[in-house]
Amino acid sequence: MRALLLLVLSPLALAFDTGLHPVWLSTVYTALTLFGAVILGVILNRLWRRLQAWIVKRSRLRARQLEQRTHRVLKAKPLLRLEVFLLRFCKLLLWLSLFYLTLELTLSYFEATRPLAGKLLGWMLDPLKAAGQALAEQLPKLLFLLVLIIVTRYLLRVIRYVFLEIERGRLRIEGFYPDWADPSRKIASFLLIVFALMVAYPYIPGSSSDAFKGVSLFLGVLFSLGSTGAISNIVAGVILTYMRAYRAGDLVRIGEVQGVVVSHSLLVTKLYTIRNQEITLPNSVILQGHVTNLSSGGADRGALVSTTVTVGYDTPWRQVHAILLEAAAQTPEVLQNPAPFVLQTELQDFYVRYELNVYTNKPERLPFVLSALNANVQDSFNRHGVQIMSPHYFDRARQPVLTPPEQWYTEPAKPPRR
Repeated sequence: MRALLLLVLSPLALAFDTGLHPVWLSTVYTALTLFGAVILGVILNRLWRRLQAWIVKRSRLRARQLEQRTHRVLKAKPLLRLEVFLLRFCKLLLWLSLFYLTLELTLSYFEATRPLAGKLLGWMLDPLKAAGQALAEQLPKLLFLLVLIIVTRYLLRVIRYVFLEIERGRLRIEGFYPDWADPSRKIASFLLIVFALMVAYPYIPGSSSDAFKGVSLFLGVLFSLGSTGAISNIVAGVILTYMRAYRAGDLVRIGEVQGVVVSHSLLVTKLYTIRNQEITLPNSVILQGHVTNLSSGGADRGALVSTTVTVGYDTPWRQVHAILLEAAAQTPEVLQNPAPFVLQTELQDFYVRYELNVYTNKPERLPFVLSALNANVQDSFNRHGVQIMSPHYFDRARQPVLTPPEQWYTEPAKPPRR
């Protein structure tokens, strides 16, 4: 850069070899150098704008392709912002270099400041020389790290491909369920990355220095102190995953919380309740308690809903079964496949306890389904003139305690619109 400035902007630079030029000539050289630096800066600024526009235009398409390949894990906008930041940083370095060389040339024109100009050039070249020597010494280690990164990257692709085939059902392993594929892929990828970092640590430039060891020790202490709860949640998440206690879409009761499983990760489980609330439960808390899965056979079969009635011994049990199944058939959100069924659970002193069990494919609406089912049970028993003995009567009434159909919509109740 200095030689270019001297050649283009200072044709009389050879006069410096004699050391006989007067101060006014040095001043002229300084003015010419500053003028040439301004012209060169304008030219470089225009060229840099065109170069930056060309680079950004070509990178925008590649960034979008990378975003699609990584399934939006890496987004295009942050990558482009990072690229623009690096280009601006390079531009700043270019301007600083131009300023530095212009200052060095200006100082070299005057006898009093000429020694300082030589020192400025040394201050710039000595760090570059030291950096070049350090890079040459660390080149084998950098090559090893490059090979390790390439191998790790392709192994991660192999792991992702294998578990994706298992999840899709194209590859079957006896005793390994497809819903284990995604968490197993994450665990295998994490272990591979940790192993690669352990292998790469001795080859990282500066890893043997005391400063690097101190920083590593400090980060290790912070991680060990701050990740105790996270590690316990991860371990509990792995156990719950392979226990298959629940899956996404199942209706579960965990402690006092009941809701539909929205997502299950290694750290937390998220439930969606009937009150439109999303509850996040740490996996370690779930593992310490008990989980009741209200979905029979998983979300594919549906959630089981049950209600209980008691009827006297004078009513045939077959009639009670038929009335209960009729009520189930009249409930809109009750599935007919799997079919509803009735169980006679108890033979008490005054009555028989019947349990109606139905399935619904909308577990998030379980309270509404149960309410509609109970309403239809009442209507069916009233329609057929059968008295429900809940609560039971110690003094049996002469007439059955019923609500006739003509009184079903007594004010303020209104009949449904048809």
